[in-house]
Amino acid sequence: MNDPIISIRMPSGMVEEVKRLSAERHFLDMSEALRSIIRNKWIKSAGISLKYINGVENRRR
Repeated sequence: MNDPIISIRMPSGMVEEVKRLSAERHFLDMSEALRSIIRNKWIKSAGISLKYINGVENRRR
């Protein structure tokens, strides 16, 4: 897999909020929580149908 790796800086309050969210939603770590947040925002902003996304995910497996 050739996915790029990125590094981000966040205010300490935001880091604490992401840590809380990670534990609350049972994510393995902060990066998984951030990927979920980014993916959900992308889906909403792009107006992409969840049925389409689920179909793509199912075909990848």
